[in-house]
Amino acid sequence: MPGEDHETFGAHLQRLMKANGLNQSTLSQKSGIERSGVNRLISGKARPKHYQIVWLAKVFDVDVDELAAHAEQEVRRELVRAQDESERMRHVQSERDQALARVAQLETEIVRERDERTLERAEFDAAWSSRLKALERDAASCQEASERIITSLRSRVDALERQLALKGRVRSTHSERSTVFDRTR
Repeated sequence: MPGEDHETFGAHLQRLMKANGLNQSTLSQKSGIERSGVNRLISGKARPKHYQIVWLAKVFDVDVDELAAHAEQEVRRELVRAQDESERMRHVQSERDQALARVAQLETEIVRERDERTLERAEFDAAWSSRLKALERDAASCQEASERIITSLRSRVDALERQLALKGRVRSTHSERSTVFDRTR
């Protein structure tokens, strides 16, 4: 019949039942297959066993090979579907592996960038620490120089004050002498 190549075993079984005027209960009684088993074969929830194919071929008076061929075609179609599904799974796994590799690469880049920034920060901190120490040294040198200048200025002021005091004494001594000299006159 046309379209038989794509017909499932269950559809073929239904077609044979209809052609022979059988329902599931009658087919069950004539074939020895439980009614629920017949229902599962028709719905595609079960595959026929070899002995069931022989029993059904006798009931429908058809060649066992013809019935088996429909069962085998269905098995082949399922096999092709399973292979297609397997190929899709391999493809998905490959995409997953690529995604995981990209994630690992990004994690590595993030760690590298963080390390570079940490290094840059450390270099920045070291440079500023070095500049700060240099400024502290300069400030200490300025402080020492200021203290030396202040000490020198104090010494100079003290010397000048002593000189002034001496001049003042000289003047006062001179004045005293003048006064003494004026009195003696």
